[in-house]
Amino acid sequence: MKCEYKGLLSDRMKSGNTRWRVRVEGQRNRKITIPMGPGKPGFDAYYRAARRGEEIEHVKPTKPTKGTFDALCENYLAWLKVQAVGGNYSMSTYEGRLRALNHARELRDIDQDRFGSLNVDLPTDAFIAIWDSYGVQTGAADNCFKALRAAYSWGADRGYPKHSDILTMKSKHKSKGGAVAWTDNDVEKYLSRHGPGTMARLWFALADCTAGRIGDMPDMGPPHVTEVDGKPAITWQPKKKGSSKVTVLMTEMLLTELENHDVDRGTFLTTVFGKPFASSGSLDNRVREWIVQAKITGKNGKANRSQHGVRKGVAKLLAKLGATEYEIMTTLGHSDPQTTRIYTKEAERERMAISAAQKRMRKT
Repeated sequence: MKCEYKGLLSDRMKSGNTRWRVRVEGQRNRKITIPMGPGKPGFDAYYRAARRGEEIEHVKPTKPTKGTFDALCENYLAWLKVQAVGGNYSMSTYEGRLRALNHARELRDIDQDRFGSLNVDLPTDAFIAIWDSYGVQTGAADNCFKALRAAYSWGADRGYPKHSDILTMKSKHKSKGGAVAWTDNDVEKYLSRHGPGTMARLWFALADCTAGRIGDMPDMGPPHVTEVDGKPAITWQPKKKGSSKVTVLMTEMLLTELENHDVDRGTFLTTVFGKPFASSGSLDNRVREWIVQAKITGKNGKANRSQHGVRKGVAKLLAKLGATEYEIMTTLGHSDPQTTRIYTKEAERERMAISAAQKRMRKT
């Protein structure tokens, strides 16, 4: 659930399904149920109508016409979901590509036809329009292009175009360095706002201790607690494909914070209703709310720190303290040393710069 959708509520039903409701703007006690959540085709129309107090009759979508962009996307996503359930891909990969492809399908051409309803062999102009639809969010546009390439590559062996333009188009995205590592000042502001016994503080203690990914946090709980030489530790298998099993000693901050919570529950982190988070996306949205509450935001008022920033900060600190490449790899669950080398090289350059400066000072 995206934070910008004001009044959007999600309820986990006993059946395991999610019920989506929208609070009518200006009428706090009136809520309208809509048939789907963010990222699904048609969601925006249902959401906007519900905010106005209008109900749209839900018509079950028809099967996409063979040979259309819709058909490629739905068939590819169905295959990808099976692969994700089987462990060949992560569910976060599936969810990310689902959002990206649904975004592309719902765009409209100059004749107001949905891209999804068009022939699957889209021209270059269509893909440029998809890219441009993201505006300045070139990172999101790049992710959409990756999803499109994956879908068309999959389809090339299954009766879809073998030489789609998307397979040769280059990304215009320039990385800005990704997530921003938390500073000591960020941590101080966050912990000052979220005191002992709060779920917000427990999340930070867990993220800082494990340096894990947001996708691993919702399921982490007492069953993952182990021992190393008689000391409490946490052991888990990261969900990201190719990651190695990780074991870390529990930090003093995490041990102290766990004393303020009911450790008999199945997961460390829970919603305000005491239930496990339904997905990493719902936890990520909550984390961003906590960060905004701590006033760690950009000029747009949105959170400019994240769980990945905590992970990045831990990696940088370990490298600065002289941890070896392998030590950082095992802490972060990396399977490729090239990823870890980014941090060790940065720390080594900093040490060499300091050494060079000290030599110059001695000479003068």
